[in-house]
Amino acid sequence: MHGLNEENLRPWSLNALEWFATHLPMLEYLETNFDTYTIHTLETPLARSLVPISLVLGFLTLLHEKDWWHIAAYISCVYPNAKCGLGNSWDSVADEELRSDQLHWRYVARAVAKARADNC
Repeated sequence: MHGLNEENLRPWSLNALEWFATHLPMLEYLETNFDTYTIHTLETPLARSLVPISLVLGFLTLLHEKDWWHIAAYISCVYPNAKCGLGNSWDSVADEELRSDQLHWRYVARAVAKARADNC
C-alpha cells in the first residue's frame, strides 16, 4: 500500500493472522507489525493456510524474552510454510548490535524458519 509508513501503520493483534488465512487464503506477502500485548490471549488457531507466505515484520514493538517463542509457534501454526523476516534492513544488523527486544524478534524469524524446515 502506498502512503503507509511507521508513523501511521497501526499494529495488528497477532490473531489477525487467522483472519488473513481465512479471508485471504492466497495471500503470499504481508508486511506488518504486531501488537505484542495480545500474546497471552492467544489460543490454538482454528484457521491455517498452507500457501507459502513472506511475512515481513515491520517496525518492531517491544517483545520480552519469555514471549518470543509463543509468537513463533503461533505464526508457524497459522502459516506452516511462512518465510518470516524483519523489515527495515534488520537482517543486516549483527545480533550483538540489537536491543534485546529486537533480538527476540530475530529469534521469532529464526524459529519460524526452523519450524518450516522441520515440516518439509
